[in-house]
Formats: sequence, C-alpha cells, structure tokens
Amino acid sequence: AEFAPQSLKVGVQSLKLAAFISNIAAFILEVAPFSLNVAVFILNIAALMRKIAAFIFNVAAFCLKAEKMSKSDRTLMATDE
Repeated sequence: AEFAPQSLKVGVQSLKLAAFISNIAAFILEVAPFSLNVAVFILNIAALMRKIAAFIFNVAAFCLKAEKMSKSDRTLMATDE
C-alpha cells in the first residue's frame, strides 16, 4: 500500500522533469539558428584575421628583404670606394 503513492510521486516528478527538459529542448531549437549565424560570423572574422595576418607577414618579410638588400648595397658601395 505504501509503494503505490511513492511510485505516483516518482511518476509526477518524472513528468515535471520531462516537461522541463522539453522546454529546454524547445529553447535550444529556437537559439540554434541564431548561434549558427554567430558561429558563421566568427568563422568569417577568423578567416579575415588570418588574411590580415598573412598580409602583415608578407609586408614584414618584404621589409626584412629590403633591409638586407640595402645593407648589401652599402657594403658593395663601401668595397667600391
């Protein structure tokens, strides 16, 4: 006799839990498209950042080459004198 009310309580709690979980699921489904858009946006920014970084690396490499070349030009001039 004691067992029946206990299992009813568990049943009610399970139903409440199920309702709560389905609410969370509904919320996640609503948020999902938005977070996908955000993720795509972040990926685009990351790709842009990588392009900018590559460009800066190229500029730096070019400047270093120019610096080396001007140094070697100066040493050539020095040996010519």
